[in-house]
Amino acid sequence: MLPNITFNRLDGSLDNLQNYSNQVLLVVNVASQCGFTSQYRELGLAQERLALEAGVDRTLVSKIERQIANPSLEILIRLALSLNISVNDLLN
Repeated sequence: MLPNITFNRLDGSLDNLQNYSNQVLLVVNVASQCGFTSQYRELGLAQERLALEAGVDRTLVSKIERQIANPSLEILIRLALSLNISVNDLLN
């Protein structure tokens, strides 16, 4: 169970972590003055590396992670192979 924490989404709307209790989450602090900017850059490099290994565009990987793009089965298979996991594990 996730804690009852309210947060602002990128679009400014409020959300709660408990709404994602059955999902895998990657939480990234993108505040420019927080000291974690270098870690976010590392995440970007990870996206680029995954995209390169899977043979897809990095922006597509970003859109899939943010759930604003739906990958085809072929793309899911490429991503799963690049991560050395099953498509089922990728979707869960």
